[in-house]
Amino acid sequence: MAVPGPRAAEVGPLRGEQPKESPANEREGQLAARSGAGARPQAVRGGKTQQQRVDLPEESGLRVALGPVSWLWQGLSGWQQARVEEAAEAELGRLEGWVGQQEAAARRLAARLTARLAETGGEALVQRPYGWLIGRGLVQRQACADRRCDDGTRLDTGAACEGCANVLHVRRAARIQVTAEVDQELPGLDDAARRQVVEERLQAQTAADAARFVRRREEARVRDAEREAARAAAQQRAEAERQAAAAAATVRRALACEDCGQNAAGGLCETCGHRRETETLTARTVQLVAARTLDPSASTVDVAALDARVRTAIDRKVAAEWAEFLELSDPADLEDDQERADLAAALTAHSTVQPIADQAEASALAAFGRTDEAEAEADRAYRTEQGRRWFQHNPTGEAAVAAATKAATVARDRVAQHLLTVRLEQLREQAAAGHRAARAGAGSWTDRLPELAARALDRDTAGVVIA
Repeated sequence: MAVPGPRAAEVGPLRGEQPKESPANEREGQLAARSGAGARPQAVRGGKTQQQRVDLPEESGLRVALGPVSWLWQGLSGWQQARVEEAAEAELGRLEGWVGQQEAAARRLAARLTARLAETGGEALVQRPYGWLIGRGLVQRQACADRRCDDGTRLDTGAACEGCANVLHVRRAARIQVTAEVDQELPGLDDAARRQVVEERLQAQTAADAARFVRRREEARVRDAEREAARAAAQQRAEAERQAAAAAATVRRALACEDCGQNAAGGLCETCGHRRETETLTARTVQLVAARTLDPSASTVDVAALDARVRTAIDRKVAAEWAEFLELSDPADLEDDQERADLAAALTAHSTVQPIADQAEASALAAFGRTDEAEAEADRAYRTEQGRRWFQHNPTGEAAVAAATKAATVARDRVAQHLLTVRLEQLREQAAAGHRAARAGAGSWTDRLPELAARALDRDTAGVVIA
């Protein structure tokens, strides 16, 4: 009879020792507890474990979108799940731009993943879940040139893509055409040889179309690059012109006034600018009065006399306005600041001459509007408008008379403006001819110096020269 001895399976702690679990059993219990909490361990380098999320993301849109691939999601590592989640969020945002709602975008992405799994044959046939999700399941596949196309379905409406239908129609038409050409060129072929020739020609045609597409795309890329370069060059030129204009403006602002010498006046101070404008208005007023009152055969003497009379009248009007301004203002303010006084005088003169010039132009236009040429043109315009076919039934009616009167007024004003422009040009040419004649009569200094040297000096002038 065998002596009973201790069994290896029943070896326990020695007397006086407390029972204790091994570290391996403790680690297994902890992992089991964590696995029950929704995470599972994954072996990593060094014998340690890292946590891997099994459940889908908490965000509702992602849970709906990734629902069809939940089994694939369980096979991803934590890093892979984070990358897939980022890709899914980006695709949801893009789809939301097409459909307008986050829920609809999530359902559209879920439908895409379901269709892609059906193409593959189910989740069990996906050998690399991460690569399949990133490279095939989540990405849009355009079957045509329409950006809204995804495997022949419109992203915005969910309906069939019209572009794909057109592509299929074109392909069917090409097949019919190639088949007809083959039947005409090679009528004795059997069905197998005929199909082979048709397929070869369709492949060649497809390759040619693809080559043309690549060429056009390259040409478009070149054109885009050229346009971009031209746009950049235009922007550079505009920037250079802006900088040059700014520099020129800075230099111009630093220039002194051409008339009074005021520093940093931009070439012309405000006071001298108003003075120049007043002189221009005065000269135009003289020309307008001369065009209205003088005969075209008037001499330069008559024009000069009229110039003196008009300028004298304008000067008197300006002096009266200035005196009235001085009465209404405080003389002390102008005495203490001479520049302010000069500016006030220039503004007063400008504001006085401006309405005079406007009135002179209106009077000249009215005078030329009463000429025979203007009246004849106005009469023709009146009769032409009155004879329009829509006024033939009642040419003397209120509407017909109003339209004819308006047409006559426009025609009269147009002729008056033309006659005034011609007359002003004649006066300018006459003035230029007078100046040229005056310079020619005076002669050059080379011709005049001997004559002047031969003249006897009076006593006062001789004393000044000798001194």
